[in-house]
Amino acid sequence: CFWPKITCFWPKLGKFGLGYFKESKAHKVILKLASYSAEISHQLFGDVLSADLPVVLFKTCGGSIEKIKEFILNKEHYDYNRVAAVSSLLYAVADGLASREEILRFLSTQFTGDEADRSSDYWGLVASYLCDLTPGDETMEIIRHGYETGLINPGVIGYKEFEESIKIGEARSLELLKEKMKQDMPDDIHKYMSWWACFKDNESDRQMEMNSGFSFSKKKKKKNVKKKNKGYTHKKKKKKRR
Repeated sequence: CFWPKITCFWPKLGKFGLGYFKESKAHKVILKLASYSAEISHQLFGDVLSADLPVVLFKTCGGSIEKIKEFILNKEHYDYNRVAAVSSLLYAVADGLASREEILRFLSTQFTGDEADRSSDYWGLVASYLCDLTPGDETMEIIRHGYETGLINPGVIGYKEFEESIKIGEARSLELLKEKMKQDMPDDIHKYMSWWACFKDNESDRQMEMNSGFSFSKKKKKKNVKKKNKGYTHKKKKKKRR
């Protein structure tokens, strides 16, 4: 039965729908859900946290990113949810809702060392999004200091990646952001969600299809067609013998 299989996906389906229809009334509710602890956040968002929470936050913001900024600044929230909110700001740049300079200035304030626990990868992850924006000289000073003081983990993002970002330039970086936005926010939401395991026929096929990209449903369909054809040919031969 389809419905029991999809039950655990209702929260994810709901967030997708709200984002797809740009329901701004849901923005505060989604931020509230994202403010819960790490354990609850994982139950609510699961593996869609890094890829899809940023999309939903941006698409429900109603043209204002102020609530998203407030969420990022709140140290009580789960670090990875805050980072997801940081990611949503890059969509605002790609969409023209916010300027690159505004987001660079805002994110540059997140390297005092008080934003998270010192063992957190928060700074390295925020730095990775600054890298996507091609930071200027002032921001690069902050980044260099972040590496020197150990705030930015080079295992999360290496300094060389900033050099490469600066080399390709602001214009190309903006093009790449727009391309990513188009990829992350497809017009065909049904096609985008069709790979989800809950939409597959049975457990083993779902797992195998997710691992290999092979469609068992198509394979079975072809087998059935072959069996029917064989049966039909056999009957025809029988008639000829009579």
